Amino acid sequence: MMLATALNARAQVPDWQAAVAIGGGTTVTATTTDTSGNVYLAGNFSGTVSVGNTTFSAAGGQDVFVAKWNSVTNSIVWAQRAGSTSDDHAFALAVSGTSVYVAGDFLGTATFGSTQVVSRGDIDGFVAKLTDGGTSATWNWALMLGGTASDQAYALAANGPNVYVGGVFNSSTALFGSSTVTNASTNGSTADGFVAHLTDTGSAGAVTWVQPVSGSGSDFVTSLVVAGNAVIVGGQFSNTLAFGSTVLVGGSLTGFVGKLLDTGSTSQYAWAVRTNGIAVIINAVAVDGASVYVTGRFLFNAAFGSYSFTSAGTMGGYDVFVAKITDAGTSAAFTWAVRAGGVASDYANAIAASGGNVYVTGGFSGTSSFGGTSLTGAGLVDNIFLAKLTDVGGTGSFDWAIAAGGGNSQQALGVAIGTGGRVYVSGGAVPGVIFGRIRVLGVGNGGVGFLASLTDATLTATSMAAAAEQPIVFPNPAHSRVTVQIPAVFGTVTATLTVLDALGRTLRTQVAATNSKVELDLTGLAPGRYAVRVAAGGSAATRWLVVE
Repeated sequence: MMLATALNARAQVPDWQAAVAIGGGTTVTATTTDTSGNVYLAGNFSGTVSVGNTTFSAAGGQDVFVAKWNSVTNSIVWAQRAGSTSDDHAFALAVSGTSVYVAGDFLGTATFGSTQVVSRGDIDGFVAKLTDGGTSATWNWALMLGGTASDQAYALAANGPNVYVGGVFNSSTALFGSSTVTNASTNGSTADGFVAHLTDTGSAGAVTWVQPVSGSGSDFVTSLVVAGNAVIVGGQFSNTLAFGSTVLVGGSLTGFVGKLLDTGSTSQYAWAVRTNGIAVIINAVAVDGASVYVTGRFLFNAAFGSYSFTSAGTMGGYDVFVAKITDAGTSAAFTWAVRAGGVASDYANAIAASGGNVYVTGGFSGTSSFGGTSLTGAGLVDNIFLAKLTDVGGTGSFDWAIAAGGGNSQQALGVAIGTGGRVYVSGGAVPGVIFGRIRVLGVGNGGVGFLASLTDATLTATSMAAAAEQPIVFPNPAHSRVTVQIPAVFGTVTATLTVLDALGRTLRTQVAATNSKVELDLTGLAPGRYAVRVAAGGSAATRWLVVE
């Protein structure tokens, strides 16, 4: 019943170090971390469950929960629930400081603490905020997103008070705060995607702008990530998709990645690229500096720029893909792509990246190959994989892959990079799922949500994106000069500072020492919003700046 793993000799493969049950009757659908080593989890539950020391009961068939895990005490610190008397789902999670945001869908009247939201007809999307008080959390606000048909919020990202949500709406018109978007379909037969920007005022969330992502077929936004004032959008479309002035032409199910620039009261389209193939599904996107990583699954044949693959499945199953897109500001192109899989169906659900280290998790059946690593699962049920790739610029390749399972179906839905080189994987499984030498048992009936982790020794402080210290830009807003505090970066003594405009064009470049403060001259820059990018040690971090 144990999983057999043929290890890749090129790299030292870590083993699972910890795996715990979050609660019987739960599924963890989204995971993220903060710079203090905390792990945040969102998911769904049914019946009466215990998450840490908190016990709650679903008001309907399925409700939403959000929890905080402390990696020092290895325990749940707090947990909160929300929902209606119908089925409710959490799909996405984001953390910015002490603000914790969750997005998903609901039906009827859903309660988030003292806040209630009411769907307009069928299923609607929601975005809600909690404030993390350390050992407790409270709901602050919640917003309904949608119309009279079925609408969902699938993706979420946050940067300070700026919250971005993406998803799909089937309604002929959908309401986002005081803004209304119209479905491109004249007969209401297809779905359109959306990206909305919310401003968090503390006690409320207000929609600043909403941008439809639509074309002649069905369109979905499945993933979002934010870097400064840039929002990277991933999803699927059929037939054609209009991303600003860029019109993408695809097939029955084509993946796309696009870039939106948040200019304050509205947004601007920067670029968009698409995949090729019969069925290419983008499930997750990650950003590390100018590198955009995408993952998902494809059927039969797929192409990513000049990289083409044929699935190994002789049973009509999907294979995994991981691809890199290089963001050049106002344009982008695929830089490299790799595939993984076997004769059965394999898929990737989540991706995380830091300093050229890329981690992908998902499911596989039977025997699947990840570069030089072969994983064999228990039967043709879904088993869990975590794979690590290294991006060396123009190429990327699998370093290692590790499996988990146990003879019953299980699914990995989230991956996140923590402090100290720790990599976390979460999802849902049948009780008894095995991570290395650790067996995760459930409490009560049904499935069990899990959080598993390992330490990758190659993850060091070389990545500012994962470091406890981040570049600081002050004062903000600024006038003629601004000071940038650059953190210490392991292995390098210099950093490159770049000032970019709202279209991603480079305006100023300056080399400075790491672990120092440096002044940037803003003379001649028109009032507006800019991005300050600090690159060092193979990674980068971006901060927005307002020039008055």
